[in-house]
Amino acid sequence: MPSPRSPTMVVCDVDWGVLSTLAGKLRRGERYAVNSASQRQDLPEGWVEATLGELGDWRGGGTPRKSEDQFWRDGTIPWVSPKDMKVSVVEDAQDKLNEAARQSPSFKLALAGSVLIVTRSGILQHSLPVAVTVKEVAFNQDLKALTPRQGIDARYVALYLRAVAQRFLDTAVKSGTTVESVDMGRLLAFPVRLAPTDEQRRIVAKLEPLLARCALVRADLERVKRLVSQQRRAAEIAAFRGRLAGAKRSNGSREPSNWSTVPLSSLIAEGPANGLSPAGVMGASGTLSLRLTATTSGVLRLDEAAVKRVNVTPPPNSRYWLRPGDLLIQRANALEHVGASAIFDGPPQTYIYPDLMMRIRIDDEITRRYVARYLNSPAARRYFRDHATGSASTMPKITGRILKELPVPLPPREQMKAVLAELDRLSGRLDAVMRDNQRCANLVDKLEQALLRKAFDGDLVDQRPDELPASQILSMPVRDKIPQPRRGRTKMPNRSSAHLDNVREYLVRRLEVWPSSGLAFDQVRADAPGSYEELKDLIFELISTNHLAQRYDSRERKMKLVKIA
Repeated sequence: MPSPRSPTMVVCDVDWGVLSTLAGKLRRGERYAVNSASQRQDLPEGWVEATLGELGDWRGGGTPRKSEDQFWRDGTIPWVSPKDMKVSVVEDAQDKLNEAARQSPSFKLALAGSVLIVTRSGILQHSLPVAVTVKEVAFNQDLKALTPRQGIDARYVALYLRAVAQRFLDTAVKSGTTVESVDMGRLLAFPVRLAPTDEQRRIVAKLEPLLARCALVRADLERVKRLVSQQRRAAEIAAFRGRLAGAKRSNGSREPSNWSTVPLSSLIAEGPANGLSPAGVMGASGTLSLRLTATTSGVLRLDEAAVKRVNVTPPPNSRYWLRPGDLLIQRANALEHVGASAIFDGPPQTYIYPDLMMRIRIDDEITRRYVARYLNSPAARRYFRDHATGSASTMPKITGRILKELPVPLPPREQMKAVLAELDRLSGRLDAVMRDNQRCANLVDKLEQALLRKAFDGDLVDQRPDELPASQILSMPVRDKIPQPRRGRTKMPNRSSAHLDNVREYLVRRLEVWPSSGLAFDQVRADAPGSYEELKDLIFELISTNHLAQRYDSRERKMKLVKIA
């Protein structure tokens, strides 16, 4: 159990309401655990199973010629590409087109209220970026846009795709020679559980703030990871300046008086020696070889992702065989990983190492552990970055000479032991925080999937038998434009209640002075006439006619009603 002051406990100690209830059920292994075998197969009353192709009009994007400066100069029309699809709501893009681009046959427009989905990108190996547009945007050929039929809420479709993302990736994505892409035939045929229109809106209204809370907790968990990383760096900097082991200082010096600085070569018994990288062959059956991934973290990994088989088996006396205690250093990789090191602690005569690593041997165990710690410290990694040759396109490298010349701050042996003991103690505490942090992150993932499952099983909000069945929505026309709010009195469906007209008139007047930051429902309710249910129904009508939209205010941590300009 983490301590009461654990950062993980602090960020997770949130009053989640429904989320907390679901968390308890998850811990007890009850029905909300994400288990495909428990998914409801029957459709709730009024729902229908449709295909993505039946939901509206699908269109592909395009790219006006980048060489035509008149299309891109002083642009105001967002041009969305996969790099802009890291959000759930698209309001802008990094690149913009101008009005002249509309004349290009490659100019493709997605209307406000459309669903954008990435259909060609390497990200489709593991993720399905989906977003809803709140304004007209142009988009490129790596995306597809769905303009829904009347009665289909784009946010509902986007949330549904989020719920079934892995199934969609397994079903509709094909691997190409260069990059993954979506097969349009499979996309159009992909099944969707479609609720009646008003129930769609209730689902969205209930889900969005809950998922927003999940996102806030994830952000806090990421913050904990950054803090842990900063703490590790601070501890390593202090350790190798003698501030963790009570080193002696004289005349106010910041550096220990009884430490020396020596080249790494003076501590090495053997090496450095590069490894062996036979050409890769599918189905190789030879010996096991480490990948770079095995040492990137600073701790040796021997899992499937960090090891491969090659069609070479060195002789028993080969220098390429690793033995326990060997110190491995990455001599080539992305610049931030050059010099990453780990001590090999696997079985002898079982693994070899690749040419992109160097191996050194240090006989004394204490010195070896101390050097391994120092090699991964900020000071040593900065030295490797400063002395690496090559560029990002050619893979930065360090040589054996550069490695041997690395200056190492060396304390007396007893202080060396004290430095290692203190670093081990701090690392153990930080590792425990990270384990708690990961458990919390896994729980949030399960909670989110449980909420999505509950929503699209028809269990999150109530069903109302008087609502138009979803089957009838599929015969409605596709929206060819998104209605915009008009000045003056807002026309609403006629109601027989004069009292309800007063509520409507109140909302019409309120819309004229609606603050740009939005209002929470409780703020609107505070001085509105009529009952809660009457006000709620009229608010939903304003949302359905695109006078209002629901947005989650992360600063105030509440859902707000925002006027659409």
